Amino acid sequence: MQSCEGNKIFKARLKEFGMKAQASVELLMILVALLLVLGVVLEVSGGRLRDAQAYADVKIAQNGIDNIAAAADEAYSDGSGSERTVKLILPSKVVAGRSFVEGNLLGVGIETAEGITDLNARSDAPLQGSLPDAQGEYTVRVRAMEGYVLIGESSLLIKPSLVYTYLDEESEESRNITFTNSGTAPLVVELELEWGNSEVAVGLGTYQLSLQPGESRVMEVDFSSKKRAGTYSGRIEVDASNGEHFEIEVVADVL
Repeated sequence: MQSCEGNKIFKARLKEFGMKAQASVELLMILVALLLVLGVVLEVSGGRLRDAQAYADVKIAQNGIDNIAAAADEAYSDGSGSERTVKLILPSKVVAGRSFVEGNLLGVGIETAEGITDLNARSDAPLQGSLPDAQGEYTVRVRAMEGYVLIGESSLLIKPSLVYTYLDEESEESRNITFTNSGTAPLVVELELEWGNSEVAVGLGTYQLSLQPGESRVMEVDFSSKKRAGTYSGRIEVDASNGEHFEIEVVADVL
């Protein structure tokens, strides 16, 4: 009798243990499922947060570029010597070597999920100079020069930014460009002439200049026309050893 009663108690406890074990397994499975769901929620939230941050970075950078273009218009309208300062904030995804100032355009490159996005702005004024291309907060100087607006801090000053001449048929003329190093370090300036007009020949007095701090040098641009009247144009690409880039427009009117 005692043995039979003991077996009943053992079976009852075994059944109770099995039920508790099953409950523990079910609880564990529920916890695992909740953790998986939480992980998915956090991943989605994190992705949305990153997308929102990337969107904000692009908008902030674009706003800075737009403000620089607007400041250039204002300074150019006010005349030579007028200047402005504009805040530009570039995010960690800014692309090195993608920032530019050229013609009437300026911009920077930002890396996004879709690839590199160029943030550009247009000014009514002719622009020269450079923009930063590294992460950070910058105060960009915008100065109206003679015939153009200088963007950023520049060591190389060029006067004029437009070389213009009248020629008679079969005649020759020369014009001067002055290069000044306003910085504190020596500069080497490389010049490249882009001129595709056979009716007017154009030559530069030199294609490389070395300038010590504070030094100015004058370079001649020589024109020679043939027998065909018309307006001919090209440009001189200017690259300084400190990374600054400029363009000088060249125009010849043959009467």
